[in-house]
Amino acid sequence: MRREIVLIFVFGMLILSSGCVPRKMERVEVKPTGFEGVSVELLKNMPPENVWKGSVFSIGLKLENKGLHDVENGIIRIGGFTKYLIEPSYVERRFMLKGRDPYLPSGELKIEEFQFRNIRFEGFEKEDFVETFYIDVVYDYGTSATVDVCINPKIGEPINVGCSMLPVVLRQGQGAPVAVTRITPSVVLSDGKVIAQLLIEFENKGDGDVNYVEVDGVYLGKEKMECDKPALDLSDGSDTLRCKLALENKEPFVTPVKIEVSYLYSID
Repeated sequence: MRREIVLIFVFGMLILSSGCVPRKMERVEVKPTGFEGVSVELLKNMPPENVWKGSVFSIGLKLENKGLHDVENGIIRIGGFTKYLIEPSYVERRFMLKGRDPYLPSGELKIEEFQFRNIRFEGFEKEDFVETFYIDVVYDYGTSATVDVCINPKIGEPINVGCSMLPVVLRQGQGAPVAVTRITPSVVLSDGKVIAQLLIEFENKGDGDVNYVEVDGVYLGKEKMECDKPALDLSDGSDTLRCKLALENKEPFVTPVKIEVSYLYSID
């Protein structure tokens, strides 16, 4: 996120304030859907369009966690200022932000304000100039998806009763920017054992960037599955994961699949 302000050589002072919007503690149903995490918005006139020499100005951000995961280790970085014109030229601040829950259905909202000064310096004769700065927000987040799938251990046999082993498409997200979008179940025979397999597809559905996504666990019922890699690479926007588990049940059955991943998500 890059922005510009005009710095002007006139004495002045800017007085700015911000506040938080109160929220009612009322229990409501929170659906595990959506593709949002933390949203970042510049507050109006923070920074102002014009900043006078010697004056203090503020950059204000509204952070809101619109997803289901709590942020425990977020970082805000503001920089890019010329250090002999703006002081400080770089700032960094950590933040925590609760996600949506039955008592906070919209997620936690927080206002962060950063103060800077247009400092005096020698040898710069230009009356006014444009200064560009950047805002970078990085936060820890996670995705948890649970869905029922059909597993048919009877390889090659027609299914007359029970469930049909078909792909499951998840179109509504899981309340996080990284989404599980499709789960395709299958079974194979290996060394006399029937092996259940899942092909799991992931996409970055948010407005930010994510590269390394750690696979915390994939479970078929209560059993943890063995997956082909410990992490996903979403630098191109999508990736797949293959997981397997030897079956003892010989009849078709429906069981929940739980998928958990964690990652750092960045907005700039």
